[in-house]
Amino acid sequence: MNNARYLRELDFARSCFYDSSGIFAEIRRKGGSVLQTATSIRYRRPIPVFSPYKITAQLVHWDDKSLYIEHEFVSLSDDFVYTTALSKQSVMGPKVHIPDIIEKIEPGTRLPEPSEELSLWLKSIDESSLKFKRIRQDKDSEKNDGEKDDVEVFLSNPA
Repeated sequence: MNNARYLRELDFARSCFYDSSGIFAEIRRKGGSVLQTATSIRYRRPIPVFSPYKITAQLVHWDDKSLYIEHEFVSLSDDFVYTTALSKQSVMGPKVHIPDIIEKIEPGTRLPEPSEELSLWLKSIDESSLKFKRIRQDKDSEKNDGEKDDVEVFLSNPA
């Protein structure tokens, strides 16, 4: 399986997770939708051809507007974890508040402390966002100084 297929398989696994947990139905009931906004994947070992495996999905953390899901591709023969992935699912919609949704579908569930791995990943996402905000601010500042934007030219291959 090539690396792009892993992400495709995760989409299917996430759909099953949303359906079985009731999270997606509750988000839709409140007029919201879910958008995957970040993924981190670690390929530990290739899955051998024709080897059966399962994909696990576990909600490991959440905040007001996002769900954080950990996935594992696990061998059915010896429980070896071939691949592990973290995904950030941002929930869109003005009436959607994740803690309320979690409480509705699983009353009494406590917010898990983020693992060190998740905390570091979230910091890297924040740093990436800051980088792009700084770039945008620099470009806006250049425009205000009367400088012209750089022009990017994309050429297509004429057939």
